[in-house]
Amino acid sequence: MILRASPKEDSISMHYFPDALEEAIKAKVKVYLLKGRPGDWEHTLRVVEFGKIFIERENGNPFFIIPALYLHDIGWSQTHYDDWLSTPFSKQEKCQAALFHQKKGAELAGEILEDLDYQPELVLKILDYIEIHDQPERIFALNCLQATLCFEADRLDRFGERGEKRLEEIFNDFQSEERAAFLRHGARQWFKTKTALSLLESIT
Repeated sequence: MILRASPKEDSISMHYFPDALEEAIKAKVKVYLLKGRPGDWEHTLRVVEFGKIFIERENGNPFFIIPALYLHDIGWSQTHYDDWLSTPFSKQEKCQAALFHQKKGAELAGEILEDLDYQPELVLKILDYIEIHDQPERIFALNCLQATLCFEADRLDRFGERGEKRLEEIFNDFQSEERAAFLRHGARQWFKTKTALSLLESIT
């Protein structure tokens, strides 16, 4: 059965997202995320929870934020990422694997959303976000609140006990000091909304 999504521009202030539609998206993305990097599934669940806070506090559009965050990392399931694991943190966002997972993720997300009969105009915006979601400068250049909120939700999971534990499991001792410095710098650059800054403070 196709679960038709019919978000409209005037729904941007609505906080409700259909449970059945969310479960359908979760079921489709879990298959990919469990084939990606260690912890991608759990990471995704956490950033969706952050995203729901942004929906409530920052007038986020659930029909953009919820699917975008569930789908944003599915491209890792199709990506050889050895170079990403060994690239200095200051350059990781531009390495081949990082760029490829965004491109491939957007392609896969398009297929999933089309299968769900999602609103085409909104699909294009979501795919625009996914294709550059790990490139801060390009995200901010979109001047799109929804993309910014998704970016903040994603980056928040690099901080706090759970985020730090995940990064350590992925990278072990690789450039641990450089990673810490990169995150300290990022904390000053990545978060634009009051909600993001408040959440960052609460988890660190």
